[in-house]
Amino acid sequence: MSTLAVTLTGIAPATLTIELGTPGPQGPTGPTGPTGPQGPAGPNAAWGSITGTLSSQTDLQSALNLKANLASPALSGVPTAPTAATLTSTTQLATTAFVQQELLSGTANARNLEVYVRNQTGSTIAAGSIVYINGATGNRPTITLAQANNDANSAQTMGFTKTSIANNAFGFVIVRGEVENLNTSALTEGVQLYLSPTTAGTWTTTKPSAPQHLVYVGICVRAHPTLGVILVAVQNGYELPELHDVKITSPTNGQVLKYDSAQSLWVNGTDSAPVTSVAGRTGAITLSNTDISGLGTMATATATDYLSKAGNLSGLASTSTARTNLGLGTISTFNDAPSDGSQYARKNGAWDVVSGGGASLPAVQIAASAINPAKLTFVPSPQCIALTYPSHTDVLNGLYATSFTYSNDASGTPSLILSDLTSLTSATFLNNAAMTTAPDLSGLTSLLAVYVTNCDALTSPPDFTGLTGLTTVEIAGNDALTSPPDFTDCTGLNNATVQNNAAMTTAPDFTGLTSLSSVNVSNNDAMTSPPDFTDCSGLSIATVSNNAAMTTPPDFTDCTTLLSVNVSFNDAMTSPPDFSALASLDNATVSNNGDMTTAPDFTGLTSLTLVYVQNNAAMTTAPDFTGCTSLAEVTVTGNAAMTAAPDFTDCSALTLVSVIDCAITDTNLLTMCSQIYTAGAASGSLAMEGGTNGSFDGQSLPTEITDLQGNGWTVTFNDNNPP
Repeated sequence: MSTLAVTLTGIAPATLTIELGTPGPQGPTGPTGPTGPQGPAGPNAAWGSITGTLSSQTDLQSALNLKANLASPALSGVPTAPTAATLTSTTQLATTAFVQQELLSGTANARNLEVYVRNQTGSTIAAGSIVYINGATGNRPTITLAQANNDANSAQTMGFTKTSIANNAFGFVIVRGEVENLNTSALTEGVQLYLSPTTAGTWTTTKPSAPQHLVYVGICVRAHPTLGVILVAVQNGYELPELHDVKITSPTNGQVLKYDSAQSLWVNGTDSAPVTSVAGRTGAITLSNTDISGLGTMATATATDYLSKAGNLSGLASTSTARTNLGLGTISTFNDAPSDGSQYARKNGAWDVVSGGGASLPAVQIAASAINPAKLTFVPSPQCIALTYPSHTDVLNGLYATSFTYSNDASGTPSLILSDLTSLTSATFLNNAAMTTAPDLSGLTSLLAVYVTNCDALTSPPDFTGLTGLTTVEIAGNDALTSPPDFTDCTGLNNATVQNNAAMTTAPDFTGLTSLSSVNVSNNDAMTSPPDFTDCSGLSIATVSNNAAMTTPPDFTDCTTLLSVNVSFNDAMTSPPDFSALASLDNATVSNNGDMTTAPDFTGLTSLTLVYVQNNAAMTTAPDFTGCTSLAEVTVTGNAAMTAAPDFTDCSALTLVSVIDCAITDTNLLTMCSQIYTAGAASGSLAMEGGTNGSFDGQSLPTEITDLQGNGWTVTFNDNNPP
């Protein structure tokens, strides 16, 4: 109830109070008013008045469906585009007119001529190997290592492998152009290279000569430990019968080559024509002593006194001049040493017996101040250039040796004095079963290489203190060795091998060795931690494998120039290495690490071309290759617990993918197929059968597989409905 008070004015003012009731409910809505007039049509109206949602505009949607996407458009018909100006180098489309224009103007060029090949040799062919064609399979040539030791191994020399090619895998051979990322530090820029006649697949700077085969293979254009470049230009030398104007038929000893005008060829044959004249004489010619000038009085000597006159020079004209020219002074005759079985040497103008010595030079000490060793010849070490001392009693002092080998001594620790071998560049200690103490190398600052191998009783490593010039070290097969060498002072170290040392519990420390290029730390069964590669900024090749007790992976964070990595058969290692900082990485192998549960991550490594991740039994996740735009070959096989598939987003260079014998679901396999197709890799091989991988109906394949097949890919899979 509401109250309304109203004041009335008039003759007699008064107030009127009215009580109002509560408002009632709202009445029903009135009828809709008439529709207003239609507005004018908009400009360029193609589909009339648009009302409702976009999906209901069927004519508009049909027209839009005929348009190409902005991202990865699939054009049909004969699409056109503006033709760019000559020498344009942008992301602008290149029309056929532009290509023809560049070719005609001479501005287009190709950097390399490469051939896609297959390796069926039974083992991996390393990058930069020189190969020849030895057959063909599957429309591709097969290759093997070339060698200039005979025609069969050299005549078909093809070029250099661009990257390493695993057995039964495909890869590229550079036939003309530049092969990069090689170790050419031992070469001089501009030096010519030839196929080696002694080591298959390698080059030599020494020009081979017959019977070796001459094959010119290129020239070094950049000398560098890891980024070396060789310009490939194979030129095979010709054998005589291969010349176009030479015809050799069944050659025999004593034949000569002569010209046959009837055939216009050079042919082999026997030269039986006699000499027709000598000094104007014809017929059968007999020469007398006087017919030969320059003999002096020997011209009239009889045959019986030729030798005596030649021996004492008495028959020559101007004998004093002859002796002077020969460096003989006043010597007219020279008698031989006595033939009594003793060894003689010339001393003060006479023969004197040589005492001591022996093939192994036992218990000899020569002071550099007393004699010039460069004038001595030791058997079996001519000129003291490479000396081998097999006896542990040898005392070496003052010899100008450059290479020293001590081997095959089972009698005890040798007492070697090496301190004065200041010219020594290489020292080898091999197969000394009873040697318990490492040799003293202190002060040998010229040393470049040290090898300590198969010294089973050796308990401590050599001391490399002060050896700043050391470039190569191998410590291998020393079963009692418990600790690695100290490389702190080895600032010039380039190659290091520490392997097969069964009792070594700690890993070598390579911290700060910026010159280190190649490392192999393998088969050290008791080693529990990985090598330290801190500040190894020059490292290009690293192998850390078969270390059964190593629980953590090596840290490659500072190895920014690393090209090749192998971390395999480390049974106790639970996690993979971190590759995120390795922008230059070309190939990686992470295999047979039994306790490793997570897969390595290769995201964004644009230089990566070849990867093996296989037989890691506990690995449940898959490798991520997102953004690996140069990746060509991937093998992710035998990982029995892996249910996810590798991620190949943006991997546009793929040619060979194997994910066999895993546990990848069919859904994840199809996602992987779609990624490979979307990345645009044209033609290749994909194998995803075996193990507990998902299966598909071979009679009605999903579009993800048929799309790949239509793009030139061969796809194999577990077929649950074979024809």
